[in-house]
Amino acid sequence: MMGSPSWKAMAEEQIRSLKKNTDWELSEHEEQDLLEKLATYDLSLEPAKVESKPIFFWHGKEDDVVPYELSYRFFERLPYRESSRQAYYLQQEAGHKVTREGMIAASKWASSHI
Repeated sequence: MMGSPSWKAMAEEQIRSLKKNTDWELSEHEEQDLLEKLATYDLSLEPAKVESKPIFFWHGKEDDVVPYELSYRFFERLPYRESSRQAYYLQQEAGHKVTREGMIAASKWASSHI
């Protein structure tokens, strides 16, 4: 629901933005250390961990906080995405907040897959 399995790539985007718009205080070494730590939790670097497990993504296409593209690219790489066990619900006009429609879709999916 609006998250990203790509922690490292998400952090890299946020760091680029912070460097552009603020006084970035971390050294290059500190920045790399942070990214390495995040990589240990980055599911996009190890999609095999998901394999055939049930997984549901909901994302608003107009989300200006967490871009949907990172989770969508991850979903496209999943081997079982053609089955109903792995689903991506991209809501065209939604932003960062999960809509009622999104919650209903997630609930229906979860009730039949978990």
